[in-house]
Amino acid sequence: MRAAEPAVPPSKEAALTTGLAKGVEVTAVRFTITSTTPTGGGGLWLETDVEVNVKPGVAKDDRYLNRVQVTLTLGVESTVGGKRTDYYRATAEAVALEEGRSDFRFYLPPEIVKRDSLPAEARYYAVQITAEGNQLPVGKNFHSGSIPKPETFFASKEVTAAAANDGVLLPQFLTPFANDDSRPAPTFIRPEAAAKN
Repeated sequence: MRAAEPAVPPSKEAALTTGLAKGVEVTAVRFTITSTTPTGGGGLWLETDVEVNVKPGVAKDDRYLNRVQVTLTLGVESTVGGKRTDYYRATAEAVALEEGRSDFRFYLPPEIVKRDSLPAEARYYAVQITAEGNQLPVGKNFHSGSIPKPETFFASKEVTAAAANDGVLLPQFLTPFANDDSRPAPTFIRPEAAAKN
């Protein structure tokens, strides 16, 4: 009988990614139609709030996990001129996240909400997370239940077409909600500032 081959120990990179995957989770994805003013005079925006939790012990650097990037892909259904689903995506990268929960908020602008008569919830959503340069595997709450095969969702032609709408879905720091200090948000890396240096 042939002896079983010894198991190959995982690489340091694989072990790190596994550890991060167990310690970084999406705890909630919430949708809200909201306005920049109490009366709605600033127009109605579709807000997506991605709540990310960093569990104790996963951060290496004194309770902080560095360079956490969240990419959100939305599929929203328009009810104007026949039903269709349009896809949008945006990315926000936090300088660092402390252990506990943090909110990454993204917005579709009033012109899109009004033009397409958007409902208060996206038909599809999917979240990708990179932490300290490591792409995390898809976990619980990373995608809506309406996505049957999340492992192939990001390669689908519909989602690939979201590139045509890049810049429409906006991270919070590029919207009027950037100055909303009533709800905490991480400090984000600003690619437009880096481009000027």
